[in-house]
Amino acid sequence: MEIKSQSNYIRITPRKARLVASAVRHLPLERALITLERLPKRAAFFIKKTIESGIANAENNAKLSKDRLYIKQLTVDEGPRFKRWRAASRGTAHQYQKQTSHITVILDEMKESKAKIKNEKPARIATQSVAGGLKVEKITPKEEPKKGEKKIVEVKKGYREKIGMESKQRMKSNQYQKKATVTRKVIGGK
Repeated sequence: MEIKSQSNYIRITPRKARLVASAVRHLPLERALITLERLPKRAAFFIKKTIESGIANAENNAKLSKDRLYIKQLTVDEGPRFKRWRAASRGTAHQYQKQTSHITVILDEMKESKAKIKNEKPARIATQSVAGGLKVEKITPKEEPKKGEKKIVEVKKGYREKIGMESKQRMKSNQYQKKATVTRKVIGGK
């Protein structure tokens, strides 16, 4: 169940508040509150107050436990700007703006994870490059080399693999067609 709390018209710039918000986003509440207490930023106070308001909403309105909550979404939006002026030379005035922020916190309840632990060895994925830049992957169980046995593994690295180009358009273009370099590694043995 989502719990929402919002603080509007906070007198701090959104850019400075977003810096603090990104530090505690998607954290459990206890860890987020401790982090906000220790941060030497002015925005940490306002974000902490908004989170505490959300905790109070969850406990009183939805009857949820504080221990099972986490920060699902934390946004800092721009509010209206106050326009002010400062006297300048020769009877002129320079205008400046005081920015405000709207801080929105959405808390959600943690769900139980049903992860199964397997005691199997992880599978090894072997990739082969075929003509035209395509890759074929074969999943094989992980095999350990026996004592005294040498195993030669070929590792192919082409230009596309080095810089992570996976788009079909880039693969088709001629400027990225370069030969793959082959290195041999000896695993196991003496």
